[in-house]
Amino acid sequence: VYFSLQFFTLQKMTVLDFGPIYTPTGNIAQIDYAQKNADNGSTCIALKNNNGVLIAIEKPIDSNLYIISEDKRIKKLTRNCVIAGTGLLSDMIFFNSLVQRDLIGLQRQTASLPANTVKKVISMHSSEFTRYYGCRPLGVNMLSAVNDFGTYTLYVTDTSSKTREVRGYAIGKGAARAKTELEKIDIEELSHKRMIDNAVRILYKCFDPLKDKPFEVEIGILDKNGYREVPQEEYAEFVEAYKDLNVDDD
Repeated sequence: VYFSLQFFTLQKMTVLDFGPIYTPTGNIAQIDYAQKNADNGSTCIALKNNNGVLIAIEKPIDSNLYIISEDKRIKKLTRNCVIAGTGLLSDMIFFNSLVQRDLIGLQRQTASLPANTVKKVISMHSSEFTRYYGCRPLGVNMLSAVNDFGTYTLYVTDTSSKTREVRGYAIGKGAARAKTELEKIDIEELSHKRMIDNAVRILYKCFDPLKDKPFEVEIGILDKNGYREVPQEEYAEFVEAYKDLNVDDD
């Protein structure tokens, strides 16, 4: 037993190349590493009530040469479904195209696309990357929102493919602080404007000036009129009000 433990420790990174292998502690090393990567991604939060679903995500400014507004992080999959993720963005781009293809195909066959169907498609494709030796787990956590004839549903999916329904949630490096702030809010009573206000405030309260890069905010809303990206002009006042907040503020 001692030898096998020593061997695994010495060969840990090599073992990762051989697919979903269990560690001596009963975990799957690839999923653990994928989760660490996803948890270090940009903070993303979502709130859902009877008025719709809001998703907000921070976009770090890596260089002044980049046009950050063109780096879209919230993806419209169908006319009634959107998704956002944090972690390894190249994985997110590939996964979005994979899921979008299936959802559009299903939408052509039926008049509606129930939330439970969207959940199954997302969970199924995500799990494929955890089961086969030819794949590695996706290094992203995801938030997906569905409008099923006026009934709104919000899901969170982690790197192990576990998908759960939530009322509000946060993923990324600021998730712990953001969840604490979300729990203080009566989400059901929020208008779209108050949703935006709280989302911007929470993102800035998760900002650590010692470790994090300055960022811009992307916000999208899924409601009875479909999905729309919220123009910066609509939340500029909130950015101005909260831009000096950080993790040290109560």
